Amino acid sequence: MQRLEHSAIEDPVELSPALAERYLQRLDEKRTQVVISISGITCGGCIRKIESELAKVPGLNTVSVNSVSQRATVSFEHKTLTIEGIINRLKDMGYPSCPYEPRQQEVMIESERRQALLRIMVAAALGMQVMMIATALYFGEAQGMNESLRGMLEHVALLLTIPIMLFSARPFFLRAWNNAKTRQAGMDVPVSLALIVAFLGSAWTTVGNPGQVYYESIAMFVLLLSCARFLELSARRRSLETVLKIEKSIPESAMLLADGRMTRVDVREIEIGDQIVVQPGEIIPVDGTIAMGHTIADESLLTGEGRPVMKTEGVQVVAGSVNLESPIHVLVTAAASGFAVNRIMRLAETAQASKSRTALLADRIASHFIVGVLVLAFISGAAWWVINPALWLAVLISTLVVACPCALSLATPTAFVAAMGRLSRQGIVTMKSEFLENMCSLDQVVFDKTGTLTMGMFELKAIEVPEGWQESRVLSLAASLNRHSRHPFAKAFRDAAEKNEDSEYLEIENLTSKTGSGIIGSYQGEEIAIGSSRLIGSLVSGHDALLDKDFETGNSVCYLACGGRAVARFELDDTLREDARDVIQELKGRGLDLIMLSGDSKDAVERVAKETGIDDHHAEMSPNEKLEFVRQRIDGGKRIVVVGDGLNDAPMAALANVSIAMGEASDLTRLHSDAVLLNGRLTEILEVIEVAWRTRRTVRQNMSWAIGYNLLAIPCAVFGLIPPWLAAIGMSTSSLIVSGNALRMGRLQSRREREVGA
Repeated sequence: MQRLEHSAIEDPVELSPALAERYLQRLDEKRTQVVISISGITCGGCIRKIESELAKVPGLNTVSVNSVSQRATVSFEHKTLTIEGIINRLKDMGYPSCPYEPRQQEVMIESERRQALLRIMVAAALGMQVMMIATALYFGEAQGMNESLRGMLEHVALLLTIPIMLFSARPFFLRAWNNAKTRQAGMDVPVSLALIVAFLGSAWTTVGNPGQVYYESIAMFVLLLSCARFLELSARRRSLETVLKIEKSIPESAMLLADGRMTRVDVREIEIGDQIVVQPGEIIPVDGTIAMGHTIADESLLTGEGRPVMKTEGVQVVAGSVNLESPIHVLVTAAASGFAVNRIMRLAETAQASKSRTALLADRIASHFIVGVLVLAFISGAAWWVINPALWLAVLISTLVVACPCALSLATPTAFVAAMGRLSRQGIVTMKSEFLENMCSLDQVVFDKTGTLTMGMFELKAIEVPEGWQESRVLSLAASLNRHSRHPFAKAFRDAAEKNEDSEYLEIENLTSKTGSGIIGSYQGEEIAIGSSRLIGSLVSGHDALLDKDFETGNSVCYLACGGRAVARFELDDTLREDARDVIQELKGRGLDLIMLSGDSKDAVERVAKETGIDDHHAEMSPNEKLEFVRQRIDGGKRIVVVGDGLNDAPMAALANVSIAMGEASDLTRLHSDAVLLNGRLTEILEVIEVAWRTRRTVRQNMSWAIGYNLLAIPCAVFGLIPPWLAAIGMSTSSLIVSGNALRMGRLQSRREREVGA
């Protein structure tokens, strides 16, 4: 077993091409991104060392390391550099690592946690004996003690302290040595210098020279600092719980139905187009659509929404949801790496692994702070050597120990990771690290209508056709044009055509989608199109009776054209989300300007605006017009959040200061969004705003404490007012206060929990 463990640490890492590909995310033709789990990060100095050293590697573009999640997001040129090259470089720097996988990182953290616990036990067991000896020496000095007895007790304390230095404090020395090799000033450098100076000074006194011994301070410092880092390690483990819970929920095997036979296979072997069988009570292992059967599914693990959802034939199901009622056959629509939950969690992992602007600023401050502390400590020691030689060593040790740049480095990332973990448990997935920071400085909220303020589940209410045309005929054309479309209107046309006995799907050629406008194709040599009045008007020559008619029904309207003539007018009805009105009113109460931009008809937009209370609304807008509207507002100094779900919302979502996508949003819109509301509840926007402000308040509290503590403690140590043992307590307590305050974010009740409790 020892040989295997040694090999795992020393041998260069090699990954098979298939395994390496599993962890890669292609950014473009040249660049690839990967998230890497790194073991052994303890402070901002470790981060600066890793980032600066990796930045020197040829072919590496960017690297961002998060101290709380212990993950690095790295982009590199895959023709020049490989994952193995990056991992081996990290190993050479003293940081074991592997491509990020929640289960693997859990194993790494658990192994590190067991080792840390063992080091704490050794430090505690031996440290208690050292403290008792220190107590005896203290009272002996006050009341008189035989010199031979004093010498014996000091030698015993020395022998007890050696295992603490060699075993319990070993991680501090190793990381300090790695920092020294790369000329980086990490927090372990002053810690290690303090321990070495205290131990050598104490040993010098023990062998018969004048001075004081600090064995109890060494034992206490190692114990307290080890405990602080152990608690930080436990906090990181808790931050992974949500991701692990989701990923562990997806079964590793599925029942494949092929040639009339059912075979249990690995989920990774399943291909798009395969059909699987899911029994009641089983977790659905793939993304797909129901090919046969109907059931009720529990999607609470993914969305945070506890209400079961009805699933019928043709309806989409997602990996990780639970089949509650009946057996179903599922047609697979995505490979394992493309499951919606996997894609979303990869983006969320990237967000947690990256750092916000405040965290970057804190890291820069901490890097200069450590150098300043080292210089100040040695100047203070030299000054006290002249003023009072009996105190120079105590002052040097206290100054090195009491400084706490860890609190500065932990103040921001710990709070943001805790906040992101809390949001993810409620079905709100953050995609970008600066999302919560930006949410605190917004002026306006821009809503899409369809699928955002409304459910996006349309029902065809009325059809008007000119003389000579039949409803079944226009339904056939409309359904055929929308046969493979994901537009919210499309399903309404398909459902209506399937209910009409005389309608059928036709072979449409030359299909072209006009984003935000409609679809154009040809049938039997004639051009046909379905879409907005603007699109159909551009295809119709002269005036047209259907297009020129004025209607005030409040429903969404679209038209069908054939051979240069409008041949049908469709009215479709959509339902307002039940929480839309309350959310709009509360956002208004917060002083935010609310705007609705929609490509839908003016009549439908005005109806929704009236029901929700949005005064500023715009209808029949193309994606480019929406984009230009948002650009003008941003150029005018406004900070805007866009909330949308459609493909035509992606351009303005990419431009906005903050963008939020609904759970049913298109892949492109999700990609350009800062957060996704998996459960589709608009009330979660209020939750996001509340968490963002609480996170800002927590970060400010942490930064104030870290700065205030250091401004007070360091001068006191320099002037000899803080003994080494008290410096050890202060430094460790400071880190614990910052971490504990940040982790409160994960324990606070959500709005929904408070409403249920009330």
